[in-house]
Amino acid sequence: MKTRVHAITFRLDEPEYEELIKAVAARGARSISDFARSAVMNKLAAQKLNRFLDDDLSTLGIRLDTFDTALRELRRHIRHLLAMSEHGSI
Repeated sequence: MKTRVHAITFRLDEPEYEELIKAVAARGARSISDFARSAVMNKLAAQKLNRFLDDDLSTLGIRLDTFDTALRELRRHIRHLLAMSEHGSI
């Protein structure tokens, strides 16, 4: 086991505490502390994943815009070639 040297304290009202106790029991956590630590660390990991996904989605959006521009240009060239073939220029 890791040695944990930092303590975090926060206060709950009675309904919050009862909800916490139920959640700890439902998930089979060893203690409120383990449950709270896992919840906080999972939240941090999820935020990190969300930032990673946001970056990926941003990159994907840029690439899709580039692809869309290339397709528009290709359509323009095809229309031009079709017009030339209809007029017997090809």
